[in-house]
Amino acid sequence: MKTLKKTFFILRWFLIGKMHCDVPLWCKKMFKTINCFLWLIILFSVIYTYVFLMF
Repeated sequence: MKTLKKTFFILRWFLIGKMHCDVPLWCKKMFKTINCFLWLIILFSVIYTYVFLMF
């Protein structure tokens, strides 16, 4: 249960983009890149699902 909470926190942290912690600049850039990549995957998944459910 503890790992599930930690995993959910990390996933939520990436998706929401909580980058206000005291971390080095390279970490913020890496997290921002990963965040953008995850949002692109979500966006394309929604578009893909919507397009193929219409036909």
